[in-house]
Amino acid sequence: MLNDLCGLNDDTNVILAAPDIILNPLVTESHFHNRFKLDSLLEVCNLEALNLKYKPRVNFYGNMGINAIELPNIQRKAGMGLGISVIVPIYDGHQKNLNLSESNINLKIIDNYKQNFLTIKSNRQKAIISELRSTDERIEMIKTQLHNYEELIELYTAKLRTGEIKIIDFMNIIKSYISAKHDLTINETNRFLL
Repeated sequence: MLNDLCGLNDDTNVILAAPDIILNPLVTESHFHNRFKLDSLLEVCNLEALNLKYKPRVNFYGNMGINAIELPNIQRKAGMGLGISVIVPIYDGHQKNLNLSESNINLKIIDNYKQNFLTIKSNRQKAIISELRSTDERIEMIKTQLHNYEELIELYTAKLRTGEIKIIDFMNIIKSYISAKHDLTINETNRFLL
């Protein structure tokens, strides 16, 4: 499977070393928190932009142009204009208060999403750490069991030579030993996945 993944046509048998994966201390800050901060800042900016709409504004403008098809007397056909406009909001139908309330509600919703995210993250971290501990305990139990099977195999090998046990009993111990090795491999793989 690794050769397929790498696009290699190699059939040599290679034993891969176990990866050295260690558990880092719990990270308190992550880039996932930034999305809540950015959403809050966007809402505050929208509120500031909304408040600017309700302040009095003065606009100055100017334009110039030529209205001519023929070149003679073109100076009489050139013109320009200047102007001032003043905008003073008088009544908005309480839209400012409604928009302010909407922004406050949106900020509360963003904060609730952030708190929910942090709670879920904390619960997942605790669950993974708990699962890692139980996997480590299972691995230690399986290693102890494998050691006991190895001692039992040595004992059964000696008894098999003298004819004190049946070959079927010896084969059952070998099968149990292989099954325990398989369980150890699965648990170690699960630990690396966690």
